[in-house]
Amino acid sequence: MRVLLLLCALLPLPAAADPVVIDPEPLLDLAERPWSDRDAVIETLGEALGGFAEDFVAVPDELTEDDPLLWSISGTFGAPLEGSSLPGGIVICARYGLASRDRLAETGLTDRGAFQLFGLTLAGSDDAEVWPEAAIARLACMITWDDTRRVEILPEEPATAALSARFGELSRRGDREILGENWQRYEALYGEDGFLLEATDGPESSVMVVESAEIELRVSHQRFAFRSFLMGGGV
Repeated sequence: MRVLLLLCALLPLPAAADPVVIDPEPLLDLAERPWSDRDAVIETLGEALGGFAEDFVAVPDELTEDDPLLWSISGTFGAPLEGSSLPGGIVICARYGLASRDRLAETGLTDRGAFQLFGLTLAGSDDAEVWPEAAIARLACMITWDDTRRVEILPEEPATAALSARFGELSRRGDREILGENWQRYEALYGEDGFLLEATDGPESSVMVVESAEIELRVSHQRFAFRSFLMGGGV
């Protein structure tokens, strides 16, 4: 027994997992495929994020009966550190169609079904305003991470290049512009490293429109998000 314990002690410890490197390209490709079903999106997330663990949340039948285009995905990526159960990042992706859009607009969050829809779909307050006339569904994803030991920072230069290649309009705001009058209060904490890139006028065709994408770096986290629409010719 002592020999066995000695041999075990001499074995090398498992190497810590390398931090996930976020490549925005496959995620932006996903934005251009709003017709994808739920399983296809989960597969893409697994490949793009170096692994993805789904937190299964069932969508009530009453919601999908009215809206067959509705699905919702949430989960995590970035292996937890030893002794911790916290992941490196979280993901929420969802698609919903005209029936859900109209329900959200007509009933508000006091309606139980609409409240569930809001939580499941990442419904934006301006979704209906930017909804293209011929669109039948909206797709959105938000990916957030906050620990560089598990998920690397996406630097501003490649983030800018990825968005510039696909979108006609791109704006940038740094910490000073984002914080406004609070800048001096937080200057020592934030420095000049943070940014928010907001891209609009994205790719479009007879089957899809990519409305916008954002890449943000704050002192507390980094975030990638997009919103696109499925046109009537895409189904």
